[in-house]
Amino acid sequence: MKIGKVSESVLKRSILKQIKTKRQEVIKGAGVGADCAVFAPIYGEHIVINTQNFELFSQEVTDTAVVSVLNNLATEGAKPLGVQVSLFLSEEAFESDLKQIMKTLELSCAEHQIQIMGGSTQVVSGCKNHLLSLTGIGLSTDTKQLSVKNIEKQMDLILSKSIGLKGSWLLSKFGKDKLSLRFSPGFLKKLEEYPNHFSIANEAATAIKSGVSYMHDVSESGIFGALWEVAEGAGVGLTVDLKKIPVKQETIEVCEFFGLNPYEIQSTGALLMVAEHGKQVVKALNDAGIEAAIIGQITDSNDRIIQNDDEIRYLDRPKADEIYNVMK
Repeated sequence: MKIGKVSESVLKRSILKQIKTKRQEVIKGAGVGADCAVFAPIYGEHIVINTQNFELFSQEVTDTAVVSVLNNLATEGAKPLGVQVSLFLSEEAFESDLKQIMKTLELSCAEHQIQIMGGSTQVVSGCKNHLLSLTGIGLSTDTKQLSVKNIEKQMDLILSKSIGLKGSWLLSKFGKDKLSLRFSPGFLKKLEEYPNHFSIANEAATAIKSGVSYMHDVSESGIFGALWEVAEGAGVGLTVDLKKIPVKQETIEVCEFFGLNPYEIQSTGALLMVAEHGKQVVKALNDAGIEAAIIGQITDSNDRIIQNDDEIRYLDRPKADEIYNVMK
């Protein structure tokens, strides 16, 4: 199987179809475009849970793992409480490696005022890099569930900040020596500041107050992957104007350097939203100092269209994130 998230067809065929047991306490479970599980309210609050897995092929992956999990909780309007940590270490690991991983995770948790609540650690054979599994746990008092089932035709598609932030940042780390021969120190310095924009907590909270129907963290496989997951999960079509998708010049140039598509690389820091009144949401975000733009609309057809002036292309099913072509 290919590196990265499993394909949508594998997800449906070999994972979702095998999940048959249901409980009434779980009001939102596994599905395409569903990043979190949500429990029925207990004393007026919903428990929200999200799990993500990371291959720790670099310190940078560990640095940003916690915020990735918290971003998914934010799409459900959940206040994070803590994380469960499961570590699978390679046989070549030293105790100092374990200590450094935990120090990094604790620093990130302290920054977001959440607790490492427990977990497990073991050494496994046949593992090239250490593997990390984080389960984030939060609480939400919002009685309106932000579900793909709320999506209807003619709703607006809104995107915050810019695509490709995490992908281009990782490329700047893995290809630093090559990039330094092409780009100025000032250019590379801008890329180093990208992690400051990875959290989507502020825009998610603002968007909820402004009447969004659904939110989706744009992560692996980039904005094209996120758009497909939203449309597939809701069973709708969409039309998106490519030129309205915000992307920084640094991201474009780094992707061109490595021959990658900026619309198909990790985009942690961008939040995809669906709302009936997109302009209202964009105004609220802008008033809060957050860049946002309407990039398209939901349609009642099955077509997932990307328009670039007079050129039209159709979205393909998400494939492995393009960044793995560089980080093999």
